[in-house]
Formats: sequence, C-alpha cells, structure tokens
Amino acid sequence: MTTLPPRLTTAEVCALARYGRSTLAREIRQGRMPPPIRSGRPQIFLRDAVLQALGLLAPPEPINQSSWDLTDHARDILLARNLRHRSAKAGRVVPGSVRGAAPPSPPRLAIDNTAPR
Repeated sequence: MTTLPPRLTTAEVCALARYGRSTLAREIRQGRMPPPIRSGRPQIFLRDAVLQALGLLAPPEPINQSSWDLTDHARDILLARNLRHRSAKAGRVVPGSVRGAAPPSPPRLAIDNTAPR
C-alpha cells in the first residue's frame, strides 16, 4: 500500500475499493468514504483518508499534549530572551531611492529654432 501516490484519482479509488463510480458517489454521500479534496475533473482524493475509510490503515494516534507543558525554568528562559525589534520609521524607505521631489527636467523641443535663417 505504500507504493500508492499521496493523491488518488476517482479511477484509482474505485479500483482500490473495488467500487463502481456510482457506488463510490453513494458511499461519499453517506459519509463512509472521504469527499474529494478537489472537485471537478479529475476528482482527487487523499490516499491516507481513503485507506483509513477502507480499514486498510490504522487511524493516527492522538498527540499527547501533556508532553508540551513547559517547566517553570524553561518558561523563564523564553520570557527572558531579548527580542530584536526594528524601529518604526516614518514613511516608506526603499534602498537606493532618493528622498524628496526631483527638479523638473527642461522641456525638449522637437524643432530647433536657434539656427539662423
């Protein structure tokens, strides 16, 4: 079962469960099979959810959150750490940009009227 890809198409789920397409649709409606994660064509199913629904994969064990508790000493160390904060600057600062308005460029003439006639 580990050679299956992590995402299965409808045809792969039907072949794995030995269902027809209408039976698969009925099982999904009745909640005995997981719904597809992507509807449309092709429908995509998660491998582990399908295997678990078919009884071929044991459900995952719950995470023991009591092991996440911090001791008082560890909490003190975390709270005592100095956090680096960036100072807030006024306005937008972009590296390499010039602050302030640039002087307007001189007008460019398409016809040169300075030549004598």
